[in-house]
Amino acid sequence: MTTRRHLAFGMAVLVLLLGCSRYDTQLTDQVVGPVLAALGADRIAKVAILHVSEDIHVPMPITPQDLNRYGEQRFLDTLQARRSLSVALREARVSPVASDEILDLRWGVVLLSSNGQRMHEIYLSHSGLCIPELALVDGRPLRSNSALRDWFEATWGHFEATWGHHGRSSE
Repeated sequence: MTTRRHLAFGMAVLVLLLGCSRYDTQLTDQVVGPVLAALGADRIAKVAILHVSEDIHVPMPITPQDLNRYGEQRFLDTLQARRSLSVALREARVSPVASDEILDLRWGVVLLSSNGQRMHEIYLSHSGLCIPELALVDGRPLRSNSALRDWFEATWGHFEATWGHHGRSSE
């Protein structure tokens, strides 16, 4: 009996993971394409990365507004940030998300024009059971493979190792 339960549980987890990993190439082009075009056309003057540690527990999910207001913020070297983010976005694969899924956003990147206008915003949710991450790209909720999380963690880690600074930073 126990073996059957383990087998049933294993099959349920496999179905869950397979269900989470279907990516939509057309949707990826539709959502990620405009961000890549802006990065490639030198329309981005500033890149800001935002973060709230997953170790910080809050009673409500963190929204883009919360992350922009309370998150740690770093401005990145624009050319290097554009190049590395472009690579991550080309590797990203997305799929639709049910409208009732809760996004507890812990990472964000805001791409700004030379006059300070927000051109594009990408947010990433607290990681959960499902391998694809919940993301918000220009207001559109999606699932993404690990390419964006890898970029956020590597970029934030590089900044911390280089500057050793905590808290909000200004350019």
